Amino acid sequence: MHIKRIKEIIKNYLDGTTSAIEKKALDSWLSSVEKLPIPHTPTDLHDIKNAIWAGIENQHITNGARPMTKRIILWPALGAAVALIVIGFFAVRDIDSGTHTVATGKGESKTVELVDGSVVTLQENTQLIVADDFEKSADRKVRLVEGEAFFQVHRNPERPFRVAGSGMQTEVLGTSFIIRTSIEDAAWSIWVKSGKVRVSKPKNASETYTLGANDSLTYALDKDQIGWVDQESDDSMMLSFKDNNLEQIAEIIAERYGVVLTIEKGLERTHKFSGEFQSDQPLDEILDMICLATGTQQIKNGNTIMLKSSIP
Repeated sequence: MHIKRIKEIIKNYLDGTTSAIEKKALDSWLSSVEKLPIPHTPTDLHDIKNAIWAGIENQHITNGARPMTKRIILWPALGAAVALIVIGFFAVRDIDSGTHTVATGKGESKTVELVDGSVVTLQENTQLIVADDFEKSADRKVRLVEGEAFFQVHRNPERPFRVAGSGMQTEVLGTSFIIRTSIEDAAWSIWVKSGKVRVSKPKNASETYTLGANDSLTYALDKDQIGWVDQESDDSMMLSFKDNNLEQIAEIIAERYGVVLTIEKGLERTHKFSGEFQSDQPLDEILDMICLATGTQQIKNGNTIMLKSSIP
């Protein structure tokens, strides 16, 4: 949507002349913005807010379209909406640092296509930073700050794709893989679905690990400890559960298949499952077996799947 059209919608919102469809869409967007993490300090937000109001007041004085008394009545009710719109924009674009951020909130997933054709699926509570010069730089750099993301990288041997983060650094040419990083747990992990990747420690680039399809590697930041399973291991080719509850199963499947899998409240730890599946077995078949054994059913909504009781 063009900036001119966005300004027009905001102006109509403030004037109370927005169409029902536009108002519903804007209200929904504002609600989603509130859930996004704001990568700014309180001081930054204060400065942004002051700049917003200065611009609004200047625009009002210039246009003089309506009596001030009516405008004053509208400001308290709608000021927060305008602030959220502009702050929401700054939340996903950091002009000073030359980067922009894509983020998801709790229970939210998002798929984005980068300018090079690569596709990234972010799971809930995930933050990905992309450099503004991503398209023109010698290599394609992104940073996974927190959370889990499934990368499907467009192959370009002349421009390696690099994923930085709090754990290991990842370099690829063209492949698909899942990275999970948790600052709170001081943990980082990667699972390669196809192709090859090379990972290294941020402070020791000479210590590298090359992973192929179905390989996985974990890194405990606090212990500086590597865990590596290569493709020759039978365990890496299987998806195994041994008396795991549904909460544990959901975490494993979400990491392996790049989906959001939630469990109906009350069933997370009361239902357990044991079994093994081939690494290339379709997710639908796996969930069908788990549901059959645990008396549950799967409800799909896009990239989100919920397991709930099959008993009314």
